[in-house]
Amino acid sequence: ERAMRGEMDFDGALKERVALLKGVPLEALAAIQLNRLTLTQGVREFVTALQQRQTKTYLVSGGFDFFTGAFRRELNLTGDFANTLEILGNRLTGRTLGEIVNRERKAAILLSLAHEHSVPREEILAVGDGANDIDMVRAAGIGVAFCAKPALVAEASVAIFERDMRLVLPLIQA
Repeated sequence: ERAMRGEMDFDGALKERVALLKGVPLEALAAIQLNRLTLTQGVREFVTALQQRQTKTYLVSGGFDFFTGAFRRELNLTGDFANTLEILGNRLTGRTLGEIVNRERKAAILLSLAHEHSVPREEILAVGDGANDIDMVRAAGIGVAFCAKPALVAEASVAIFERDMRLVLPLIQA
């Protein structure tokens, strides 16, 4: 929560949180996914509208790819980027693998994808909710703070305070 508000370093906060997961069985992630994670209201309609326009859709998260991959598959997104939890013997080790998807990495991913798909900056839409999204939202042509922490609201070009992704649609239908 402190990292989301921009009060502490994201990388340090992530390492601290992940260390607490050492020894947790892999089945616990599946239970969390099934019982605790739900799609934001209106996200299916939002993604469908983008896909009807042949728009590439990516989920870029400071969370974990175990969960973003499930959402990518459920929504038929183009791709997802998130942190990878290290697993040995069906248990979490308390560490991540690879580069941490932090504030700077999110922006780099966004710009790399835009380049890969030949999308001009002004046509990039990025939606975020915390300080970890500031650089990504700044890099986009339209940066949306969605039910966001004040640090992101201050940097975004648009702020939406109602938890319904359909409210983002008018920004792309112009």
